[in-house]
Amino acid sequence: MTQQSSILFFTLYLAFTPIIFWLWFSYYKKEQEKFSPGFMVMLIALGALAVAPSGFFEYVAFKFLPADITFCFFNGCELISENIIRLFVLSFLVVALIEEGCKFAILTLIVKRSDKFSRLV
Repeated sequence: MTQQSSILFFTLYLAFTPIIFWLWFSYYKKEQEKFSPGFMVMLIALGALAVAPSGFFEYVAFKFLPADITFCFFNGCELISENIIRLFVLSFLVVALIEEGCKFAILTLIVKRSDKFSRLV
């Protein structure tokens, strides 16, 4: 296994681990309400589709940020402490908030309209 394929495998593992955990948790451990696996898969698919609007919002956000802040994010740079802090802030305070906010908004709209949920958990 090459280094590039092992990085890809590890990235996919990190991406799917939360999905598998929440499916397991909601189906086996949650005692209040049981949801059908089909409904849960639909919610996961809708969460994945939230990438499109979040990509647009991230594009707009990066257009308003100064180029010296976003340089390392797009072009790569040496990993010195200043650049690591810059990448951390961009990744967690810009990209993550936008992506998770879009997922939350889309799933909240779907859940509120669904008769499968009696309340938001």
